[in-house]
Amino acid sequence: MNTVEKLVEVMVAPHQTMADNYIRMTEIIDYVESYFLFNVDDVVGKDIGGLSLNQLKKVLEPKIEFYKQFVATDRVGVFAKAETIE
Repeated sequence: MNTVEKLVEVMVAPHQTMADNYIRMTEIIDYVESYFLFNVDDVVGKDIGGLSLNQLKKVLEPKIEFYKQFVATDRVGVFAKAETIE
């Protein structure tokens, strides 16, 4: 199950109160904020709560372009530039 599928599953889970959607959205935002703080070096130690979603995406876009050229090797946790693996 990918991340989007999991989020959809969370959002369509049975509701006990009319507040459940908002509670879940808040939990998702908290999780995403924590994920950024632990996993994206550009935001470590910064108040990412003050950034818009567009600003967060701008942090990630150059990383995606750079890192997508590195692929997993036979060794767990080791990546190499795709053109060097052949």
